[in-house]
Amino acid sequence: MQPIPLECRVGDGAWQSCRMEVIQLGRHWFLQIGRQRIEFTHDGRGVVRMAQASGSVDVIPRWAEDRSLCWDSVCVRGDLPLD
Repeated sequence: MQPIPLECRVGDGAWQSCRMEVIQLGRHWFLQIGRQRIEFTHDGRGVVRMAQASGSVDVIPRWAEDRSLCWDSVCVRGDLPLD
């Protein structure tokens, strides 16, 4: 799959251009936000692991009020491939 252009926000930061690289739809993907690369893996049972240079953590996906999809403090908006 080709990289997907999106907008991303980390924490309370500003929205910025980013891209999603899908390895396996719904199971394994990356977000490239500037120089930061964040890896996501989904176990198929609801647990998503987010890994970045500072370490990895299990996160719960959630829809924010502004209709963005968030994992912990990382949010994305745009044409997301959900399944």
